[in-house]
Amino acid sequence: MPGKEQRQRRLLSRRECAECAEMIGDRVPSEGSACPFNALPSRSCKNVLLAHFKQSIVLEDMNGCITAWVRERLAPAAPPARLPPLTVPPTRPVTVGIHIRWGDAASAAHAAPASSVPTHFRGSMNTPALRRILADLRASPLGAHGLRLTVAMEHADARVLAALGEPDYTLLDSRGGAGGALADLHALGNQDVLLLGESSWGVLVHLVAPPGLTIVEFSGGNKYVNATGFGRDVVFLEGYTPEVLAAGWPRVDVP
Repeated sequence: MPGKEQRQRRLLSRRECAECAEMIGDRVPSEGSACPFNALPSRSCKNVLLAHFKQSIVLEDMNGCITAWVRERLAPAAPPARLPPLTVPPTRPVTVGIHIRWGDAASAAHAAPASSVPTHFRGSMNTPALRRILADLRASPLGAHGLRLTVAMEHADARVLAALGEPDYTLLDSRGGAGGALADLHALGNQDVLLLGESSWGVLVHLVAPPGLTIVEFSGGNKYVNATGFGRDVVFLEGYTPEVLAAGWPRVDVP
């Protein structure tokens, strides 16, 4: 008699598959082609999708259901060139991606006195925490060859960037970059370490990124529930310590 997991894995019928596709505005698979929703972890994912789109329910804990589906559609078609795996001792710089949510979150910061520099942002990690983690990385066994930074910030503000205290970094600003926001998403995700907040765009960067470590400043909610698949760990800022940088991180190989 089939077990519970086997019953959950029953494949969707063509009618059910078409219903899922229509709900999300996707193309209905052609006759004889595989149903993409059958790649989701369980048939219950279909029910989650239907509840979301029929009832306009805001759901933030769907990662275990949709990560494979999201990666299939939004991850780079051709995986970007990867650096050699990190080792201890290291043979190369540590690559670090930082998201500063600014485009739609800058108004509150602009309301502050002109003499002050914003350091805390809605949806991304605060500047003091960023500086602390970057210093920890440099001081860790991984930092012997330094860091290579990439910062994503729409409508980039020079004052905020200067407050990072980092003279050398690659700036991603989809307003003028080739490929727009999707290219920025791929470029930011292709890092050993991601420093993010609770912005949904930042969560998406994490979901499509290759194996590595993501450190998140998060005030609560479910956006990062079941988000550790594909070899990328999540550590929340409130539980972060420098020991995290080398302990239990999949991309660190110790000879």
